[in-house]
Amino acid sequence: MNDNNLFNSPNNDFRKEILPFVNRFEEMLSQKAFYYFDTDTLEDIFDYYVMESNFEKAEQVANFGIDHNPFSGVFLIKKAQIDLQFSRYEDAIVALDKAEILEKDFDIYFLRHQAHLMSGNTDEAIDNLVKADKLTDEDTQELVQMAFATLYIQTERYDEAIYYLKKTISQDTQNTTALYDICFCFGELKNTDEGIAFFNNLIDQNAYSSDAWYLLGKLHNKAEQFEKAIQAYDYSLAIDDTDTATYLAKGNVYINMEQYQNAVDTFKEGIPLDDTQPLLYCAVGIGYEKMEQYDLAILYYTQAHTIDKTYTDALFGLSVCESFLEQYPQAIRWIEKAIAIEADNAEFWYHFADCKSNLDQNEAALKLYQKSLELDPLYIDCRVDLASLMFELNQTQNANELLQIGMNYHKTEAEYLYRYAGTLLDSKQQTDYAFELLQQALDRDPLEIDNFLEVYPVAINHPEIMKLINQYR
Repeated sequence: MNDNNLFNSPNNDFRKEILPFVNRFEEMLSQKAFYYFDTDTLEDIFDYYVMESNFEKAEQVANFGIDHNPFSGVFLIKKAQIDLQFSRYEDAIVALDKAEILEKDFDIYFLRHQAHLMSGNTDEAIDNLVKADKLTDEDTQELVQMAFATLYIQTERYDEAIYYLKKTISQDTQNTTALYDICFCFGELKNTDEGIAFFNNLIDQNAYSSDAWYLLGKLHNKAEQFEKAIQAYDYSLAIDDTDTATYLAKGNVYINMEQYQNAVDTFKEGIPLDDTQPLLYCAVGIGYEKMEQYDLAILYYTQAHTIDKTYTDALFGLSVCESFLEQYPQAIRWIEKAIAIEADNAEFWYHFADCKSNLDQNEAALKLYQKSLELDPLYIDCRVDLASLMFELNQTQNANELLQIGMNYHKTEAEYLYRYAGTLLDSKQQTDYAFELLQQALDRDPLEIDNFLEVYPVAINHPEIMKLINQYR
């Protein structure tokens, strides 16, 4: 490596100036001697080591400064910076408490807020951030506003986060982090109307912000305003046609619209921009899978897997396609690879169970469904399919208990009520209770009745069930 590379950076002048003092400091350490350095020089040596990510040496500078400047809080603050770097939060707080006795400084409160936040002490974090806010200047105001927003996002207080994010964006409409964070908050609050209005107003001020158009598209998609989402993504791409995330987002809208060929075409547009990542190849695979063109789907999933052997979405896609082709041993081989990488994914275990069930390996399937449900007790498909298998294996009591436990999670959800009722009818169990469940489901969402009859045609054989259904048509 060329020695001159050290200076090939925007900070080369600083580095050139401070390097002799750095060498002198290191000479002092090696000689176990004492050399005098003024405070400003020591701060520069500290900053140099931080720039070089040499935090151990930076800590030595901070400790030297503390020892030889006992009436200054500067090096206690720098010591706290290093403590935070090494996740020593209590040590950082101790150093900052000592520094506060010596002086009142923005950095003391801001760093202490970070230490408390990382320690899980939210109230203390807020208290210190409020104190830091009182000491802000033009250079630190935006930093504090974003810190408030981050803190409130982490504690799921999204309305309060939006307040600070709006303040930040009003001062800097190009703050990408703030734009993405406020979009996230609107989404979490399911307040897409306000979010859409906010980004439309922002676009009125700056129509050439590709980020604003992209995020507007995300909110339209979340609101199921798919045509408007496509339009917003098109405007974003007209401004910046090199952003693969926009092609992916636009393609996913087409997936939601069940326009799978448009989705595939859109994903393919993005691939040449970065053909070293598996994501878009996998997305194309999903599009072909939705069109039941499994051979083409396997081709693109394989390309994604070739790029990244650990990309579990590709492995899962390969397994799903092989199972649709009834190649269950091959499907099992792929899903086992995915589980070896991501063992806590309930969907993977559920699919593994389905493969085993399709091979009539029911005892194995039973255990795999149970593993999936253990990972995600809210997984409706898994709970219902596990109960169906239990009924099939004459484990009637276990099946009924399993479905009844599901009512603790899903008693107000029409989907579960329909599935519960259908499973009982399929298994010739508790017809009266199935009637009751179906009535509850119809009260909540009568539009799903045709899907119910398609999945559980056995209901047609029950006149009292059909009479009930016809009352809601």
